[in-house]
Amino acid sequence: MSLSCPKCGANIKAFKVASLFSCPTCSTKLKSHIFVPATGAAVIAGLFELLIYSIIYSSLNIQWLATALGLLISGSVFLALYVIFVKKFSKIELRVNHAAKP
Repeated sequence: MSLSCPKCGANIKAFKVASLFSCPTCSTKLKSHIFVPATGAAVIAGLFELLIYSIIYSSLNIQWLATALGLLISGSVFLALYVIFVKKFSKIELRVNHAAKP
């Protein structure tokens, strides 16, 4: 599932999606709910980092290498999961201005 503007249908990249943002093509004000997908990606990547760190540290017994590799691998896992989760679980909607009209 790709992310697209509800007004013009233009594709929007996952890293351009925020809670409140504008469509890069038609400048329509949009909103999205990305907190849950982003948090899910961060939690899974954090657990993956603990797993990688413990495996590397137990086999090599070099703390700085285990930390560096754990951060590098879990960072890559986070970015991949973020893109997948935001594309799959977030929904883009038109932002409605509820300001009172005079």
